Amino acid sequence: MSSSKVKDGMAIEGASDGELVHRAGKGDVAAFNVLVRKWEKPLYNFALRLTGHRDDALDLAQDAFLKAYNQLHQLQGADKFSRWLFKIALNLFYSAKRGSHEGQTISLDEEVGNGLNLLDALPPGSLKNPAGSDALVFERERARGVRRAIAQLVPDQRAAIILKIYYGMKFEEIAEVVDCPVSTVKSRLYAAMEILQETLKDWTE
Repeated sequence: MSSSKVKDGMAIEGASDGELVHRAGKGDVAAFNVLVRKWEKPLYNFALRLTGHRDDALDLAQDAFLKAYNQLHQLQGADKFSRWLFKIALNLFYSAKRGSHEGQTISLDEEVGNGLNLLDALPPGSLKNPAGSDALVFERERARGVRRAIAQLVPDQRAAIILKIYYGMKFEEIAEVVDCPVSTVKSRLYAAMEILQETLKDWTE
């Protein structure tokens, strides 16, 4: 492999989303592959939190990347690729939410990677951890409680709370993904937080 190709490969790996989208839009498949490698785990985790099922999440993520590649020319603002990608995935989820798994809860044994713990975003209050209990067991059970609580939200609320808590998006960014006014995003988030507080009350004092 020539030194120029090596340098070009290194440049692609270190490029911004905007640059990668620009290159991919001109037919550079390698640039789009970098976008896939960069966003496949966050997108999969997003899909998993939405669907609650590993196979459904994999299918959803793959379909979202394929649709993004085919419709890359429609993206307005190359630097918004990640939010646009999440929007595609969310729309695909809504289209398929009446499928065979609709209404089932998130797998309590599923791991979805790192991210802010939902309980940390609730109003002030210390977590219950009985004296002498194993910290790892406590954290695992707490994580299961969080996933169970999220699964009980309606899809619109679930999407908003996931984007806010796990991905740290601002209200305006969430509004882009879910395609609704900021005021609606805020209403969904506040309603979701009230439900989650009640659902997770056994974990707080």
